[in-house]
Amino acid sequence: MPDLDIVVNGRTYRVACGPGEEERLRALAGEVDNRISGLVRSFGQVGEAQLLLVAALLLADELDENRASQQRLQGLDERAADALHALADRIEQLAGSLEHA
Repeated sequence: MPDLDIVVNGRTYRVACGPGEEERLRALAGEVDNRISGLVRSFGQVGEAQLLLVAALLLADELDENRASQQRLQGLDERAADALHALADRIEQLAGSLEHA
């Protein structure tokens, strides 16, 4: 497993990742660092643990919102599919009626 140095809030951390995942880990670390930087601008340096906790909670909230949105979209997809099936059935009924007319 490759080791990678990432920087968050000015501190360097060494983390391991799977082969070929280095660039993704760097990008993710950059996102976390951006979140932490935003918190520092808003609240100041309130302590590393506190900043990391708040950033983790904000990311967890965003993930939860995205999951809820995905479930709502999935429900819409299912209703749309049901409506299309009902419409297809109705078209077949009409076509059958026209054939017998």
